[in-house]
Amino acid sequence: MLILEILRVAVDAMLANKLRSLLTMLGIVIGIAAVITMLALGEAAQRNVQAQLRTLGTNVLTVRPGQAFFGGVAQGADAKLTVEDAQALQEGRGVQAVAPELEARYQVEYSGQNANISIVGSWPSYFDVNNYHLAAGRVFSDAEDRLNHWEIPEDSSNPELDHADSASNTPHNFVGSATWNIPGKGAALSNWRVSGVVHAQSGNPYTIRYAQDITGTTQVFCTAQRTCNVTTPEGRNTARSAAVRYADLTLTRTFVLTGRNRVEVRADVFNLFNNENYTADGYIGILGNANFGKPTSGAYPGRQFQFGAIYRF
Repeated sequence: MLILEILRVAVDAMLANKLRSLLTMLGIVIGIAAVITMLALGEAAQRNVQAQLRTLGTNVLTVRPGQAFFGGVAQGADAKLTVEDAQALQEGRGVQAVAPELEARYQVEYSGQNANISIVGSWPSYFDVNNYHLAAGRVFSDAEDRLNHWEIPEDSSNPELDHADSASNTPHNFVGSATWNIPGKGAALSNWRVSGVVHAQSGNPYTIRYAQDITGTTQVFCTAQRTCNVTTPEGRNTARSAAVRYADLTLTRTFVLTGRNRVEVRADVFNLFNNENYTADGYIGILGNANFGKPTSGAYPGRQFQFGAIYRF
């Protein structure tokens, strides 16, 4: 009964002082909302700082040229890093990716607007190393990244045509080897060994092209095998050459002479089954050509024999 009496008195007091009760409840609501808002803002700021720290990378190491600075002035020789240095770093133990950077400022004009901006050139691994994600657009493909200065775009009016696999793309590559020491006794049958290597890989991509400038881009591409032709019906490297398959076999025998003197004779057979293997450059990709889709040049060597002897002492 005491609890009911307390509740009745409280309700009577609130009804007798309506404005005071309303202001009290409003203050409580505003206070709770302010506390929740401050906690939410603090949590959001903490997550933002953590995200920025993650972009720096806890396992990212920045390598700069060996040059000391004193008072903002460079001291010593003008040291520079090269692409060969980046390739050497890729071979290091525990290195997952390397992204060399070259930065410069250029005046850029687009759609009537002109600005001086900083441009960073790097490898496709730049985004993985720095944990960057594109909000719009796309990165360069392997084919675009490996374009040499003497190769032109497929169609300068449609850069998407270059968004393709590189000419060296081989998704499947198998190499197997085995060695068998032939059992045998006696001067004629002992110390013989047979070794073999089997290699099979996917063919390389090549591009299907028109023989004339059908689309009117006047972008000409010339090679000794294809003459001059321009533009493509689809894009770069949309076709693929036949798979490459070959097997090598080696037969060796070691003859023990006196002391540490030994003679090893060997016979090698390369491309044992005499398979016809062609590079992608040997395929004709010109529409309308009588040899379209067929290899006419760029063949790997056929079956070859090699004999030799090694004297060890």
